[in-house]
Amino acid sequence: MNSSTTLRSPSPARRTVSLRLAGALALLCSAVATVGAGPDTDPGPAYGPAPLVRTKSPIIRFEPSTFDWGQVDEGEKYTHTFQVHNDGNSALEIRRIQPSCGCATTSQLDTIPPGESRPLELSIDTKKLRGRIEKFATIYSNDPATTKAKISLGGIVRVIVATEPELFEFSTRAGESIDVDLAFYAGTERKFTIEKLETRFGNVTFGELVLGEDGRYRVKGTTKKLNRSVTKKETLKLKLRMEDTGKVARVEIPFDLEHRDVVSFEPGRRVQLPRQETQTLRETGEAIERVVTIRPTADGGPFTIQKIERRRLPDEVEASILAKEDGSYEVTVHFNGVPSAQLVTGQFVLHTDLAIQPQRVIQVIAHFPRGG
Repeated sequence: MNSSTTLRSPSPARRTVSLRLAGALALLCSAVATVGAGPDTDPGPAYGPAPLVRTKSPIIRFEPSTFDWGQVDEGEKYTHTFQVHNDGNSALEIRRIQPSCGCATTSQLDTIPPGESRPLELSIDTKKLRGRIEKFATIYSNDPATTKAKISLGGIVRVIVATEPELFEFSTRAGESIDVDLAFYAGTERKFTIEKLETRFGNVTFGELVLGEDGRYRVKGTTKKLNRSVTKKETLKLKLRMEDTGKVARVEIPFDLEHRDVVSFEPGRRVQLPRQETQTLRETGEAIERVVTIRPTADGGPFTIQKIERRRLPDEVEASILAKEDGSYEVTVHFNGVPSAQLVTGQFVLHTDLAIQPQRVIQVIAHFPRGG
């Protein structure tokens, strides 16, 4: 007997079930692949995202960065301590500390480790200061975000030494001196003794300092005689002993000492000729003139110009003098031609009978263009 195996096709019902199972499996796989990944998202490598690397750098911070001391008295030094923090993760290097003025000083700093802090003192000497002030110190460091930072210290400096007159205005005619009479007294409730009184440059000589029954110190003095017109910058320096603390306080009061001239120069003592005008002189050959008028001031009197002398000036530059009825003189500087030098600098010296600076100078400067 022969045997045989017959292959039968699945029934339509079984085929339908198989197709449905296959479709459901495909949808499940697709859903699993889609979860957590949008259409534009790169899932990245199989081992996950790269770790975040933090750059090492210092971060400078001040505590506080500014301080107001309120009211303090002149003549003393005041100090405040600021804390400098390093909030970064590498060493903070303080490269330089620059105070804003000569009255301010600071302590020194070098390197601050990460997470630590160091004190920084800022001191203000108030001997030259009065009223509302604010002083700074600039700190230069290796903080990449803040290479230059500032701390500030300020307040109101009270006047402890009042003076009479309130403002010093010393003015005298050149060649003369004047007598001064000054008084000093307490400008606040704090009392003091004046131990020393002097001027920085010695332009005033003082006599004995006397303490009166009214609590005021008085002193007489004489200004230095100067045989020329000039305004001298001077400073009155006081050394005090404060009664309440026993400490020394130093106060400096600036003032001007004016020595007035006995003659005036109009429009001034200098004659200048710019290149544009000398170019015209070269092109046309027409002489150019400048006039300087010299007249006595209210402090002066009649005078005579006896002669005029040329110094370091070429022959093309001359001067003439005309005496006026009002007692003044007109000095005319003549530019008659083009000299060989491009830059002309020299003087006309006026010899007079003035008791103060008998020789007076008119400065001449002229710029000539290059070329023939």
